[in-house]
Amino acid sequence: METCVTVTWMKLCSQLLRLTGDPAWADELEVSLYNALLGAMTPGGDWWSYWCPLAGQRVPSPHQHSDVQLSCCVANGPRGLLLTPRWAQMMDKDGPVVNLYAPGTATAKLADGTDVKIIQETEYPITDQIAITVTPSRKSHFVLRLRIPAWSTSTKLTVNGKPVPCQPGTYAKLDREWSPGDKVVLNLDLRGRAVPAPSGAPEFAVKRGPIVLALDSRLSAPQNIAVRLQVDDDGRVDLKHCTSKPDDVWMAFEVPFEVRPSHFFNHRQIRLAMCDFVSAGNGWSEKNLYRVWLPQPLFLGDMYPANTWKLMYPDAQKRPVIPAASGGAEAVRTLSSESKSAPAPEPAETGRYLVGAWMCPLWKPGCRNGKEWDQIMPFPERQPLLGWYHEGDPGVTDWEIKWALDHGISFFVPCWYREKGNLDKPVKPWLEHWLHEGLFKSQYGDRFQFALLWENGSKQACGIASEKDLLENVLPYWLENYFHRKNYLVLDGKPVLFIYRPEILIKELGGVEQTRAAIGKMRDRCIREGFKGLTVIGEYHESPANPLKDLKGIGMDFVSSYHWPTFAGKLPRPAMPAEIIRAQQMCWKEQEKNASLPGILTVSMGWDSRPWNPKFPKSSCWRLDPQDFQKLCMDAKAELDKRPASSLEGRMLLVDNWNEFGEGHYVMPTRQFGFGYLDAIRNVFSISPKPHSDTAPELR
Repeated sequence: METCVTVTWMKLCSQLLRLTGDPAWADELEVSLYNALLGAMTPGGDWWSYWCPLAGQRVPSPHQHSDVQLSCCVANGPRGLLLTPRWAQMMDKDGPVVNLYAPGTATAKLADGTDVKIIQETEYPITDQIAITVTPSRKSHFVLRLRIPAWSTSTKLTVNGKPVPCQPGTYAKLDREWSPGDKVVLNLDLRGRAVPAPSGAPEFAVKRGPIVLALDSRLSAPQNIAVRLQVDDDGRVDLKHCTSKPDDVWMAFEVPFEVRPSHFFNHRQIRLAMCDFVSAGNGWSEKNLYRVWLPQPLFLGDMYPANTWKLMYPDAQKRPVIPAASGGAEAVRTLSSESKSAPAPEPAETGRYLVGAWMCPLWKPGCRNGKEWDQIMPFPERQPLLGWYHEGDPGVTDWEIKWALDHGISFFVPCWYREKGNLDKPVKPWLEHWLHEGLFKSQYGDRFQFALLWENGSKQACGIASEKDLLENVLPYWLENYFHRKNYLVLDGKPVLFIYRPEILIKELGGVEQTRAAIGKMRDRCIREGFKGLTVIGEYHESPANPLKDLKGIGMDFVSSYHWPTFAGKLPRPAMPAEIIRAQQMCWKEQEKNASLPGILTVSMGWDSRPWNPKFPKSSCWRLDPQDFQKLCMDAKAELDKRPASSLEGRMLLVDNWNEFGEGHYVMPTRQFGFGYLDAIRNVFSISPKPHSDTAPELR
């Protein structure tokens, strides 16, 4: 279907839904949203297809109008997305109507002026359960209508634990007096089902709830056999979740097919992986093919039609690509000279909360053999809104400062390295460009704080040779170049220093007592320099590489972690967002217990280190989207609020990570998520989250 037609159909359905109140139109809207519309959008969200075929390959729309560098479908696709809030929840004369099930919060106003907040917590349509919290501003009698899709023939619905009957293809009408915090739980029927071809041809499509499934060449390779879809007498298909899938596939299932080498005997079952239609073919290349309709039988040797772009564009000389002007993977974008000056920051006040972010200074040519961005470019969704930037450019740093301050992050903790081979010599730092070339020369640098994370464990750098080396070379360098700067993070009169590998420091200094003595001498030197001491925070994440159990014994003040929970081995595989959040909460508690020190909380948004390590298993990759990350931040804030308000462990939160694109944990604005993660931080920690506008530089 053409993208413009999809959007027009959705606009018609939304109007028919508004006029008739028939949930069949909401069913149609849901199917169109989760399949045709999102399937027409590139993974980065910055371009669309003209046509969205049911077999072949996804092809980006070429420019139709050279003056504006757009086509009609590229312009109309976003209109379909922006239509969603208008039909997701509506109002009837006697109460709210919920048409779309997705995590989020909506507020309705009753006829008498009462506000009703409806909060949905769900991973639908991956899972079948939708938990809804209904919170009127006061006890009120009204009707809450919930759409029961026509395909959900076995639905369970409860209100405060009590079952409520409901019928498919209708609205469940919950007519009662509602109190703040009432709980509604809806379980929809997501069993697989075979959909016969409307034409009567001997072929099926497979659906799961509103999701159309498709074969994809990345998941199911051609074979020299013919198969038939296994369907039971009720038209059901037995779907099993795939134990592993590509990171860019939303959901995937093992689907049963039957091989019949002869008519009467030797029949056997095989399972082929099928994924959701949106993920199918989302490599947007001639090699990534897919198919929805399954002829009976289906010969797997030629199940993927090739070169379908030629049917769509018979006059084109070559296959269309995502235009470079829109940020296709082939476009290396940098700041244009006209847009290097970032607007002045408008800091979001956070009250007593002190929010910082770990920071990885790797994004300057030569840092990793000159191939830093080369390894990230195959993952175009990670491209920063600054483009493939040069980290030592003060103009780049000004944008980073603005983005951080505008969203409540007041300091960075960049990794600090000592050049390899520099032991027992005056200090030569390595990868210091973000500090010395960027922050210290930037227009807004004096408005933004920083603290060092001494990365003393890197094989590409070095630590110390002895206590003398620490006290006569390293510490004086820190004092002169960092601690005495007015924007260094000094709390209660003490500079704050993070140490990444305390156990290596112990080894280099000869033991626990020697390390405690050396840290004491560092504090004494800071006092002689006019400070009130030195706050030292040890990094600990309970992994085989970091066996230290008592940071307190060597003189550390606090404990924190660069990343949770992958380092700690606490994450189940595969992990759902709720499990990821629980794992991090577990890590917060165990960290303090094991280290015998108060802990500084870290919140992590993901881990996917395949750019650095292509052999890293996809099944071990995980990510919280911005909405789930906001839930994690809310939990972290609640944990901070349990602690003494004046204590550092009750005030400080560390965000993992500002820009670790190679390891796949970053909150810096990118093509895929925009300002989503930063907005989540601002939403939770800003004490007066005034409306604000996010701005990014023009790229060339």
